[in-house]
Amino acid sequence: MSDIGKDAIKQIYADLMIDDCWSVQEERSFRWIGERLEQRVSASTPFADDGFLLVRLVSDCRVVESVEASEEVVQACLAQANRHAFGSCYTYLAAERAICATASVFIHEQT
Repeated sequence: MSDIGKDAIKQIYADLMIDDCWSVQEERSFRWIGERLEQRVSASTPFADDGFLLVRLVSDCRVVESVEASEEVVQACLAQANRHAFGSCYTYLAAERAICATASVFIHEQT
């Protein structure tokens, strides 16, 4: 039986037509740089839920670095930006003073 998470990662990598010199491939993920932003695409290990074998796919990309505003201001702005988000969000990494864009989806063998 194949691992749908690993298969999805391979397919996404192929569909994006990424040159190997701009990427790092790992067992359940890959990182690549498109122009100046690094994106990481990963797949969880499969898990069972109500008779389905699911995998969570996640894409993360830092979109802002060296944030100078206070954490309260950043969180308030991101709360507004995320207010109607579905499947994606912006998060503030306070220790790194960075904002990350994240999207995720659950897949199974029939999707």
